[in-house]
Amino acid sequence: MPNHKYQNRSWLAFAAEASIGEAPADWGTGVHFEHLGCDVSGVKANLVVDGTMETMSKAQNKRARLKGPRGVDWSFRTKCHGLGATAAEDAQAATEYLGTLLGWALGGTSRSYRRAVASAADAHTITVGAGKTTGFAVGQVVWVQDLTSPSAANAGKPHARQIVSVDGGMDMIELHADLPFVPASGDVIWAATTNFLDEDVLEDAAANDATMAFFHKRTSGDTDTLYQMVGSVANLSIANLGKGQAPEFAFSVMSANFKHSGEDSLTEPTLAAIVGRPALVNGPDVTCLLMEYGSTTPIKVHVRDVAIETGVTRTREETTTEVYEGVEGLSTYSAQYGDTKATMTLATYDPAFYGGMSIDKEYSLLLYNPGPGTNAAKGWAIMLPRVVLTATPGMVNGTATLGTQLEFCALIPDTGDTEIATSPILISRC
Repeated sequence: MPNHKYQNRSWLAFAAEASIGEAPADWGTGVHFEHLGCDVSGVKANLVVDGTMETMSKAQNKRARLKGPRGVDWSFRTKCHGLGATAAEDAQAATEYLGTLLGWALGGTSRSYRRAVASAADAHTITVGAGKTTGFAVGQVVWVQDLTSPSAANAGKPHARQIVSVDGGMDMIELHADLPFVPASGDVIWAATTNFLDEDVLEDAAANDATMAFFHKRTSGDTDTLYQMVGSVANLSIANLGKGQAPEFAFSVMSANFKHSGEDSLTEPTLAAIVGRPALVNGPDVTCLLMEYGSTTPIKVHVRDVAIETGVTRTREETTTEVYEGVEGLSTYSAQYGDTKATMTLATYDPAFYGGMSIDKEYSLLLYNPGPGTNAAKGWAIMLPRVVLTATPGMVNGTATLGTQLEFCALIPDTGDTEIATSPILISRC
């Protein structure tokens, strides 16, 4: 009889696949990362009833099951946090595990550079050094911090804004909204990672080498609980955006094939050192800007609760045939697009939103946490650059006062034609 095993230990690693369904030869080269949970209860062989007619009626369907395709569904959750380290001046944001996973789910990743501010025409138009707009792109969310003369409210806190224009000739970038200060020489634009919906990548995961392999185990020193899932894509959801909660990213994964334990000849690898960062709890510095689209005047709102949906669903393109070795009954993964949504309750009732709905007024929505006031490396932001109300604003009860229930649907921004500039949702971390 096997010994009892603890249920609260978990190891999880991933590796990009050079071709769909190819796991690394050595999982020691994979990225071993901290996670909040991993559910492989859906990693099961697909068994098919043998419908052979029998000479005894009671023997019908009593034969051993036939082995079918091995595509499976499973899931894992990660913390939401910043990059964990600041880049040197003029260096690009480093590649790190969470940005890689978010890019795998959404399709796109853009890593900007740390640049020193040279001057600013106003609170949303910044000039950098000669030739230093390289690495900035319309659509990116960047983080700007007042280092020279910060107020008490801004000390140690970078502020997230989206780039809406880049002028390489003038060494200038324009932000979608005013910062709470006018940048000056000596202030900084921190290096950041922006993940975005890239439909070109999501269209054909196999052709674009956009699949991952994963290794998971629950015990150490044996092969009993080893799992390997290959040919994987994921649907991304965002959870725990409320007060005092630690935001999470949940990945609902589809994999083309799997192996389990020593029964499938898996051996226990020596994984690389684990990577991860502390979670950033929603505290007093979380900011929500809900402003008129196209205006540069930021409007902070009191938000009681908020939920955000990416609007993309990954799909299996299933087949009878097999082209990629070990990828059974699958030609590729693609994507379908629905509403990218934000649903929120404001702490005050404002009938102006009803008027806005009546005239199809467009808004911009940015939710961000700059961190605890210790400069960059901890902040996160979620942005829907262009949204419109899709339901009549509701009057709802709070604890003792009335609030406003709002439902927004994202539109495609019109500031550019690249994948990042037209993304209806962006996730940025600095």
